[in-house]
Amino acid sequence: MSPEFLANNRVLECLERAATAAIEDADYRLLCAAGAVGSRPGIDERLAFLRSVYPDFERLRAQMSVSSTLLVPLWRWWLPLVLDIERQVQGCFVQGVLGGQGSGKTTLGRVLTLLLAHRGLQAVSLSLDDIYLTWPERERLRERYPEVVRRGPPGTHDIGLGLRTLCDLKAMTPGGHVWVPRFDKSAHGGQGDRFAWVDLVPGMQLVARVKEDVLVLEELNLWGLPIPLPTHMGSPLSQSELIGSGAWEPGTQVEFVCERAGWIEVLAPGYSSQIERARFRTGWSLVTGKVDVVLFEGWFVGVRPLSVRLDEPLTRLANDRLAEYLPLWDLVDRLLVLQPADYGFSKGWRREAEQKRTVRGEEGMTDAEIDEFVEYFWRALPPELFVEPLTRDPRLVDLVATIGADRFPTLIYRPGAGYPWGF
Repeated sequence: MSPEFLANNRVLECLERAATAAIEDADYRLLCAAGAVGSRPGIDERLAFLRSVYPDFERLRAQMSVSSTLLVPLWRWWLPLVLDIERQVQGCFVQGVLGGQGSGKTTLGRVLTLLLAHRGLQAVSLSLDDIYLTWPERERLRERYPEVVRRGPPGTHDIGLGLRTLCDLKAMTPGGHVWVPRFDKSAHGGQGDRFAWVDLVPGMQLVARVKEDVLVLEELNLWGLPIPLPTHMGSPLSQSELIGSGAWEPGTQVEFVCERAGWIEVLAPGYSSQIERARFRTGWSLVTGKVDVVLFEGWFVGVRPLSVRLDEPLTRLANDRLAEYLPLWDLVDRLLVLQPADYGFSKGWRREAEQKRTVRGEEGMTDAEIDEFVEYFWRALPPELFVEPLTRDPRLVDLVATIGADRFPTLIYRPGAGYPWGF
């Protein structure tokens, strides 16, 4: 065994002991003690990275309500992945992530964004979910294709919006800005929608005007500088969602001012109120400055159409529409596949998510509804037909992470390499 391999094992031993320690300070002491392995190429850089990011990573872990320490997956998978991405960055690098329902794509995106920031790289996450057709557009689609009973399959996305967003992000320069669409999954009884609304952050002043019962956005300023609003944003936001139907007459100008995080001041003639940001619908995000990495994730990112006979109507329709997504996949520089050791994990992960919704007082799905929901995606693109072949094709996939029931990788490998990736 090489000295570097032995040094890495020594670090892992220390981190595994830290993972079972009862006191967070003990975790950190063991983390520092891992440096006692001596100087080894490839290890020193990762150790220095680990020490620098650890305090911020612990804060992120607390925000995500993860009770167990994540030192071992941080060391074994996430740090090497970020260092590998950093070596690839020339201009704007698009890292694709393919993962099924509940596989941890969002968590991975948050972790990678933090780690990349510590390397001086700005990352932006974009999901296939963010470019869904609006709810009215999907309702019209369902009238034409009754088998598309809900969002998800190929054909339910705005491909043009995705292409424009990725191209704009890749073309960003220092001092520039790009609006990134965001999808609100809670709208219309869980069917979701993309709204003509923006995510207000400190320094923003938004001017809208009432037209019938909806708000039409007119202008936005950021720290006093005008920022053009995106076009074709989505479904207009009803004023009744904020303060009740008919509160403002048509033509009324309404201002939304965000001076501190988490709160928005709403101003109209004879009206002034501070409203929690959480009460507003999910809106488009403004990205400023040069973007170094785009984390583009979704449950079928990179999946290709098949030239085989397919009996299931939904599968045939999804396969036919996949060709429309190929220009999107062409913008992906590298693809990581999150492959569950058992695809049945998706149902358990969905049940966990629904239980959390119930705890928050929101309406959740029953077990039968969860089964139908997950199986709907499987029927659209059966993973054994559409995903499994990708995991064996080094031309299309760079890395495959086999994940367990806890969503953490048990193995990462390069297709066709014949040996594990990393340590």
